[in-house]
Amino acid sequence: RSPPQKAPLKTMTEERHTFSDPRSKSFDNTSSSNNPSSSPSCCWDVDIYRNGVPDPIDTIEISDETLPPRTNKKGKVLWRLPS
Repeated sequence: RSPPQKAPLKTMTEERHTFSDPRSKSFDNTSSSNNPSSSPSCCWDVDIYRNGVPDPIDTIEISDETLPPRTNKKGKVLWRLPS
């Protein structure tokens, strides 16, 4: 007797929510004289839509603060948001 087949799992986002294309929000100049390696970072806004609702239900900000660069164990940056 074979085990029963399970339906594929879906996340709530796949079923009910969609996202807008990111739109450039602003440049946040975080450079200071003490840290010359820092550069202006860009922020994006992304709207979240629910199926059947014409207006966005929320807007999230994507930036280095909300999605920081990914580093390996040695501290080398492997991935970061485009600037």
